[in-house]
Amino acid sequence: KVPALAGAEIQKSATPGYLTGKPILAGLSTTDAGGNTVIEQLLDGLTLPNMADSKGLCRVCPSGVGTAWPSSCTSDPGGSEGFDGRERVPVLFNEDIRLGCQLQLTRSQLASFCSAGALHPLLRYPSSLRLGIWGNSDPSNYLDWVPNNPNQQQLADTPGNPSTSQAWDPRGNCSNVVNSIHLEVLTADEGSLRNPQQKIIGARIVYGQSLWIAQQPDDSKPNLYTITTTVSFLKIANGGAVEVMPPIPSVLPVLPNDIFYPFTGAASSCRIGRWQVALIFLLSAGMGMLL
Repeated sequence: KVPALAGAEIQKSATPGYLTGKPILAGLSTTDAGGNTVIEQLLDGLTLPNMADSKGLCRVCPSGVGTAWPSSCTSDPGGSEGFDGRERVPVLFNEDIRLGCQLQLTRSQLASFCSAGALHPLLRYPSSLRLGIWGNSDPSNYLDWVPNNPNQQQLADTPGNPSTSQAWDPRGNCSNVVNSIHLEVLTADEGSLRNPQQKIIGARIVYGQSLWIAQQPDDSKPNLYTITTTVSFLKIANGGAVEVMPPIPSVLPVLPNDIFYPFTGAASSCRIGRWQVALIFLLSAGMGMLL
C-alpha cells in the first residue's frame, strides 16, 4: 500500500525553501470528496527502489506479486528473490543519485519481455506523481506542487513512453529497450540575495534506450542486462549577483579642462590643433618619466 497521508504527521523539509540534503516532498495527485484536486502526500517523500541485491541482481517480491507504486515489486523474470517492497532509498535535495541492477534473461525470456512493450516495474513513475515546490508545500493546495499545469511535462509512465517501440528480432535481439529512466529536477533561488530560498520549479522524465542481444542461441544460459535509474538536479539562474569588472585605469594624467587657456577660447574649444595634440603627448611622456 502506498504510504500516503492518513492523519500521520509528515516532516517538512524546510520553511519555506528546501535545504540541501533534506528529503524532497512528494505525493500523488487525487480528488477529495468535494471534487477538488489535492495531494496525497507520501510520508517518506520521493524515494527510489533499492534495486540490487548483494550480488547486483535486480530484486523481485518474494511472493512474485506486484504491488502499487512506489513499492515497485515485480513478478517479471530476470530478478532475484528477497525483495521487500518497503526497502527504498530517499532522494535528497540537490544530491544526485544513481541506482542500478542486472537482469538475468534467457533468450525466450528476452523475447517475451521485448514483445510485451512495457517498462520494467523498477523503471516506472506514476502519472499522478507530484513534487513539492517548497520544503513546506501544502498538500491541500495542488498549486504548491509540480506539475500543476497541462502545459508542463507530466512525470508519467504513459502509453507514449519509448518502451512501446521495442521490437524483437528472431535473430536474437531486442531493439529500443528502455534500460534507464532519468528524473531531472529543475531548481532555483527566490527571495533576497542574503537569504535565498531554494525551490523546485519543474521536473521531467528522460528515458534511455539500448539494444539487448541474446548471446546464447538457446535457453541453456541466461544473459545479463543492466537497468539504471537516476535523479539529477539542475539549478536555473534567477537573477542574483552580477560580476562587474571596473574599467582599466588610464596611464595618462588627468588634466584640467582649461589647461590651454588663453590659447583656446569658447569658439575654438571644440577643435584642437596638431600642435596641441603634440603638447599633450609631450606632457604625458614627461609625467611618466617623473613617476
